[in-house]
Amino acid sequence: HQSRGEWSAQQRYRELEESAPPSSPYWQRREIITLDGNGAQIPFEWNQLTPGQQSAITSNPLDPASPYNGEEIVEFIRGDRSRELPDGRYRSRYHVIGDMLHSTPVHTGTPKDDSISDPTYEAYRSVNRDREGRIYVGANDGMLHVFDDEDGTLVYSYIPSMLIPKLNRL
Repeated sequence: HQSRGEWSAQQRYRELEESAPPSSPYWQRREIITLDGNGAQIPFEWNQLTPGQQSAITSNPLDPASPYNGEEIVEFIRGDRSRELPDGRYRSRYHVIGDMLHSTPVHTGTPKDDSISDPTYEAYRSVNRDREGRIYVGANDGMLHVFDDEDGTLVYSYIPSMLIPKLNRL
């Protein structure tokens, strides 16, 4: 048993993945967001992406007449492992969440510094006094992941929209 604040993101994700019923896999419930072409937040789900984003994912630079299956690519990125090698055509992964190499985690939570008497900081501290603790970290899967700092639950992930044209290379 791990005490508060001691956790592994990979282990926590694996536990949630293994405890999910087959009719509702965990990867389908993950909150992954991106931005549309106008800067509005949208879910990173095939049917929510803009036509331009869908086109970017399906484009095959090696053979434009043979587009990729964009919906499968989005599901793979979201965490679907059913089409990984050796039975499928997508690369096999050790973990669904990408490696966090050369990425500096950032912790946010309740502002605790009582020694600052600046009115602007006091207002900031007051507004954020109930802010939940989060850890933000970039991973080599193209996402910024946000974890609960107490138990390691993946709160949500963000894919910068500028990376969408490169996702079909994963």
